[in-house]
Amino acid sequence: MGADQAKIISASRRRDIPTFYAPWLMNRIRAGHCVYPNPFAPTRFHRVSLHREDVLRFVFWTRHPAPFLLPPPELDQAGYVF
Repeated sequence: MGADQAKIISASRRRDIPTFYAPWLMNRIRAGHCVYPNPFAPTRFHRVSLHREDVLRFVFWTRHPAPFLLPPPELDQAGYVF
């Protein structure tokens, strides 16, 4: 996927990732992808690329941004907003 097709990843609408899953997210960014179940068909899964060239920005929905106030380099390079 090129820069013209980069995605904005709206993270943590279902779960508060910065508060409870920051280490998990960093592992997923390093792995280059994450997988999540389809909420309407739980036996079907979606794979999302988290490679730098595929992500324009991360958007986090949280009340506790402290774990990312000093972001790891992988997250800082991708860019993010709360």
